Amino acid sequence: MNELTKPPIDVSVGPDFHADQRIHPRIPGSTLRKSIAETALNEPIQEPFTGHDIMVGGEAYETDLPEGVNPFSEDGHIDPKKMDELAAGNFTLISKGGESDLYDSGPDRKISVRKTDAGKVIGNGAFQYYWEIGPGKTGRLMESLGFEVNDSTENDFVTGVPTPETLVKVSAQHGVAIELIRGDEHYVDGPTYLGAFKAGKYPVSLGTESAYRHDTEDDHITAMVLGKEPLRDALAEAADKALGSGDRKRIDMAAQDIDTFTATLRSIVSPGILLGEAYGRQSGRRTLLQYGERLGISEDTVSTILSTAQATARELGIEVKELD
Repeated sequence: MNELTKPPIDVSVGPDFHADQRIHPRIPGSTLRKSIAETALNEPIQEPFTGHDIMVGGEAYETDLPEGVNPFSEDGHIDPKKMDELAAGNFTLISKGGESDLYDSGPDRKISVRKTDAGKVIGNGAFQYYWEIGPGKTGRLMESLGFEVNDSTENDFVTGVPTPETLVKVSAQHGVAIELIRGDEHYVDGPTYLGAFKAGKYPVSLGTESAYRHDTEDDHITAMVLGKEPLRDALAEAADKALGSGDRKRIDMAAQDIDTFTATLRSIVSPGILLGEAYGRQSGRRTLLQYGERLGISEDTVSTILSTAQATARELGIEVKELD
């Protein structure tokens, strides 16, 4: 057996190497060893990480975040109210007490803050869960709302989330005025929620990371963009009527119905993140009409909202579902 046909020696495992573990069957062992040695010599020496201590979710970390900057809430997740305080840059947190149970990626947490033409985005990996996009090719719409989107695969997916102030700026370009709700609670109470809609605005909660995601994913906010003025006007009137009743139960129910109406509109115009193709050709329109009736929105107005949303979706290159 000559040098070229010998099984290469895997220098990483020692003499107990077996033929079925070979690293590269076409490279002689001596050449492989030389290549590994040259690579090791040429690699830059990693400087030890130096930073300062920070407490995140009750755990001790070392970080290179600027002194005094802690963008996390008490539960250890990103606090939306602090997102705009972060300067552009890449930051690391290294656990000082073992792996965190908040994330599966190990003890290190990384935050990437990037400048964009619209403002700033924070890399999706900094959050507890990824922001999702429906399978109907709505990536272009999400980009226009300040998100970074990777559209190189079959389904678009978010890689960067806009900060609240960035979202306010870009949403206004679609005619959607956003009211940022800066409380610490996950849920926005009914009167506050309806008050925003009555004023012709779309409420976005900054109470928790998951609340911010709920209000800005490809669901309610994209429905507001697609439905344009007919949707905003109808919801403003419905909110006004419910608030005018003074009945807290009716107010809370109307808030829930608005949430459901916008999610339903988004899902029947194009496959959505939650329901996908759940609504058939007939059930989609019928369901939207039912929720509209609960809000006091006439059938004609619901039909106008739907046709407006479908037309907007086509303009944006979104796959529109056919309805009877």
